[in-house]
Amino acid sequence: MKRVKEGVTSMAVIVMLGGWGMKAEAKDVASLLQAADSVFALKEWERAASLYEAITEQDSGNGSGWYGLAVASHYAGYWERALKAYEEAARHGRFPLISQYNMACIYSLMKDTSKAIEMLNRVIDGGYPTVKYLKNDSDLAAVRAHKEYEQLLHRADSAMGPCEYNPQCRVLDFWAGDWEVRTTNGGVAGHNRIEKTLNGCLLIENWESSSGGTGKSINYYDPSVGKWVQNWVDSRGNVIHYVGGMEEGSMKFEGYNYAPDGSKERSRMTFTPLGEGKVRQFIEQSTDEGESWYVWFEGIYTPVRK
Repeated sequence: MKRVKEGVTSMAVIVMLGGWGMKAEAKDVASLLQAADSVFALKEWERAASLYEAITEQDSGNGSGWYGLAVASHYAGYWERALKAYEEAARHGRFPLISQYNMACIYSLMKDTSKAIEMLNRVIDGGYPTVKYLKNDSDLAAVRAHKEYEQLLHRADSAMGPCEYNPQCRVLDFWAGDWEVRTTNGGVAGHNRIEKTLNGCLLIENWESSSGGTGKSINYYDPSVGKWVQNWVDSRGNVIHYVGGMEEGSMKFEGYNYAPDGSKERSRMTFTPLGEGKVRQFIEQSTDEGESWYVWFEGIYTPVRK
């Protein structure tokens, strides 16, 4: 079960409960909620449930009351009551996805795995991050034993990290890693560390030249244009904007290299995976808008062995 409760009030509120009785009908809803939260913090589940129930009787639209009743009933083992209360909490906007997730937990405890999986699919579709709970929540033991569990886990994982499951977002994975970069004459040009981050949606380049310069780029697949994008900036103020994609086994970018004074040259760059885990980077630039090109850089990336 995933439980969310707000902070509770002081111990003085708990003392006040003695004269209220379990229903506390004469007290206002705000005071009841304070009292119920305090009893909840003491893990007195049945007493807390009675107080939350009193809140819902006085104010049937109180999402906090319904959610508290649901969680306290869940802990106390009153699953049918908890299911109804979670449903009402969700209906009144109180942690709707968590409420639905907890309903799935209860269905799993009741061995109604089909209903549990149905609820979990709703939660996944709603964008709730369920992967770690699917793997570890003891309430979901029956779901993990179900034949549809692996498919469910895959759906949850792909919902939270869609780039890892999108082939278009994976085509430049061969560039990720820690690299020594040498020119074609064998000299060390520098070191490049390419970090894969944001669940595979972004590659961050961290370049350190042997001459002392540094640069960074962000690289990602942009579904709005169906192209890969690279935006580069270096320590000397140069900026490069590229767009491109895979062609004949190589990532080919094209764009413009902007100098600090605002002048620009057309630029194109190719990454090609080679044997033995190496990668070739080849950059050309043009001063005449692509009528002619000159080689600006060519380097061979070799993985740094740790």
